[in-house]
Amino acid sequence: MKIRKRHIAGTLAAILLPSLYLLKEGNLKAERFTENFLEKTAIEIPNNYSLKELSNSYLRIPEKTNPPNFYDLLNIEEPTLENIDKEKRKVYLSEKEIENHINSLYSRISIPEEISKDIFKKIIKKESAYNIYALSAKNARGLGQILEETWNTLEKEIPYEQGVYNPSKNLEISVKFLKWAHEYNKKYNPNWQNANLKEKQAYLLSTYNWGPGNLKNNGNWNLNKIPKETENYLEYILNN
Repeated sequence: MKIRKRHIAGTLAAILLPSLYLLKEGNLKAERFTENFLEKTAIEIPNNYSLKELSNSYLRIPEKTNPPNFYDLLNIEEPTLENIDKEKRKVYLSEKEIENHINSLYSRISIPEEISKDIFKKIIKKESAYNIYALSAKNARGLGQILEETWNTLEKEIPYEQGVYNPSKNLEISVKFLKWAHEYNKKYNPNWQNANLKEKQAYLLSTYNWGPGNLKNNGNWNLNKIPKETENYLEYILNN
């Protein structure tokens, strides 16, 4: 298995590591679990460290002890969000990789019809050009350009600094924000009930791009009052 060095490491380590104690049936099962774990978290393995050695290391962990930090086990330094941002990394996913992530996401989460796979894919392309380390001037990060405040509202288990640059998790929070925007519009937007599909998509996109408070308070739910940037955003996604 190829471990992709371009992905941020360790997003789900705190959740998955305790499961290693369930591995009592030999090295092969441990190795398969480790491989699956690494695939999910996209952690980077030094070239001189084999998957088999890593699996065996976990089998040697005494029972009833807390699992070690994954980075400590590999003897590598855990990257911080600040250090990653300073490096200004640029790692672009392919169209196929994005589609695979989206297909997996849509198979797990119930998503309103207004947020089609095609619409969501265009949102991600517009937001980040598929660069998993995209960073805006306002500190919106990752594929869907998620702010820390938005993340903390929608995600209670994985901290922002650990998950925001993980492609799968960032896309999950991005689509959850769109689902939240859908409910927000249904509750507060007086035009929602009589809007057609494309108009509803325009409201959702404006909420995502401009912000729910701006659309409600500054724009008074009027799509003719959105800023030029948001207007161009809608044009790119809905008419291309």
